Amino acid sequence: MTVVDDRAEASTDEGVSSDRYMIVSTDSHVGPRVKEQLRDYCPKDLLEAYDEFVAAWEPMRAGTWDPDGPFRGTYPFTDKVRDRTAEITSTAGVYDAAQRVADMDAEGIAAEVVYHGAMTPDIIPWMISPDMELQAAGIQIYNRWLADFCAEAPHRFIGAAHLPMWDIDACVKEVEFAADAGLGCINFPAPNRQYTDYNDPAWEPFWAAVTESGLPLTTHGGSGDMPPYSGPAAWALYMSDLFFYSRRALHYLVWGGVFERHPTLKMVFTEQRSEWVPATLDHLDSIYLSEFHDWKSVIPRRPSEYFRQNCWVASSFMARFEAEMRHEIGVDRLMWGSDYPHYEGSYGNTDACLRATFAGLPVDEVRLLLGENAINCFGLDRDAIRSIADRIGPFPADVDRPLDPSEEPEVTGCAFRKLSTWG
Repeated sequence: MTVVDDRAEASTDEGVSSDRYMIVSTDSHVGPRVKEQLRDYCPKDLLEAYDEFVAAWEPMRAGTWDPDGPFRGTYPFTDKVRDRTAEITSTAGVYDAAQRVADMDAEGIAAEVVYHGAMTPDIIPWMISPDMELQAAGIQIYNRWLADFCAEAPHRFIGAAHLPMWDIDACVKEVEFAADAGLGCINFPAPNRQYTDYNDPAWEPFWAAVTESGLPLTTHGGSGDMPPYSGPAAWALYMSDLFFYSRRALHYLVWGGVFERHPTLKMVFTEQRSEWVPATLDHLDSIYLSEFHDWKSVIPRRPSEYFRQNCWVASSFMARFEAEMRHEIGVDRLMWGSDYPHYEGSYGNTDACLRATFAGLPVDEVRLLLGENAINCFGLDRDAIRSIADRIGPFPADVDRPLDPSEEPEVTGCAFRKLSTWG
């Protein structure tokens, strides 16, 4: 949706500058090629094991979205969703920084947070290996590739470092590496019984290291200690439970006093929608105010106060009703995401998605949701983002055009939801 005209800066009727929007997507994905790219980052003493891993994984790379391919049944999508996924995940921007920047420019996106998981068959090396040392090595390989990927386009990429969550000391070291290497945040999984509980004092060195680094913790939707599902209802059960499990870290960090001890620690909930925030904060506050326990002996303030102090919501993709709830959720805490290159996101349809969500809303508040909040949360160089946006970003007038139903994409994605998380 790149805009090429050179309209002079002016003021709207509301007195708000008509400078182009600075858009920061707080959710996007990469899938570096296991064989062609990540092997270069493998320690020499692990190359033989790496080649064995690649040989075992190689047959899975072909035909990911072929109905008769190796992933058949993994994603029970409709044909049109499957076709769109196959099309958009084939972009080289999934693994090539130059093409990724071109894709961002075409969509008017100045910068984006980058997670692994592009719905391609390339995984983090040894991600599902029972050997935890190999898993940790695979995470280091990926993080070092990601640091180089992000360095190819300074200010455009905010890389999310992965961590070996089963080893707290190793997590601390990887946080230090991420900060030194220029990565922009920490991929922080939801609570899992395989890890030490997040309210356990053993995590204190980790909280201190993250706070010292200034890097936000980011919990992406889809993580968490979910049960196995089976039968015809398996996918529906997964979708029903997904976001509850994904955001449980909020409970642990609030009641565990982590936010009380570390008031500058930043926590971001990504791709978990955002309409849940008011009801969840009311629920947690109701526990705090109940007569069952003197909760002030646990934490001195209401849970909602810690959320407003420490937390942000990266809502991808933000629907119209969520944008209209911006003040209930927190107009300074809500952020937009494209979810590149997932089918439910905005890639290829960003112009229509932005218009459907934001047309008619106050420009100054749309600026917060599209970029300013993310700049503040992730500590980005505002001048650098402004310089990029001045070249590629949409003008407010481009976004402020109501979308005709005939302009909706065939696969509408989550921007066009009318009800809660999916519909």
